[in-house]
Amino acid sequence: MKASLAAHAAAMEITDPVYINRPRNRANSRNRPYGGSFMGGAIYGLNALKLTGKSIEEEREWQNQRLQSLLPDEIVNLVLETRKVKEKGFKDLRD
Repeated sequence: MKASLAAHAAAMEITDPVYINRPRNRANSRNRPYGGSFMGGAIYGLNALKLTGKSIEEEREWQNQRLQSLLPDEIVNLVLETRKVKEKGFKDLRD
């Protein structure tokens, strides 16, 4: 929890929107996996890609393929639905 809070504090000191995603990604990857907070790391990664002009669709596809190779279909579907809901809160990922 301390590492997560320190990473969020570091993000507040950064002004470049691309680089803000890096400590936020780290902060979310250290959170306990409850309430979908585990998705934050993947979503901040997508946000950083979009801000640099790269394809987030390619990254989403890679994430989906990795999930499908590691987890049963019902878990994959749950993760993908959770990602959709969580992404709605990220204004930079909205179309």
